[in-house]
Amino acid sequence: MMTKTAVTRKVAVMLGNGYHTTEVQALLKELIASKVTAEIVSKTLAPVKGVDGTLIEPQQSMLTAASVLYDAVYVCGGAQGVDELLSDVSSTGFVREAFQHY
Repeated sequence: MMTKTAVTRKVAVMLGNGYHTTEVQALLKELIASKVTAEIVSKTLAPVKGVDGTLIEPQQSMLTAASVLYDAVYVCGGAQGVDELLSDVSSTGFVREAFQHY
């Protein structure tokens, strides 16, 4: 019997401006160590600014990516970033679609 691992899985890491930088850095480090593909997804392809000013450039926008292409969706913390995502229809739709396909 084969042991199940996260290798080859794909995770959408959703960011809004004001995300917790240390949380995202730690998450990406662990995903890479586990050989999981992580893609930064945001409202647009414009760089997203963390709470400490760090900029991350998204690989996908919620306007063109579908959550069903991912094995998991992670919404990063940070009150401002979460509020930004909650106020955007494409962002909430992305999460809703992922939940419905779980």
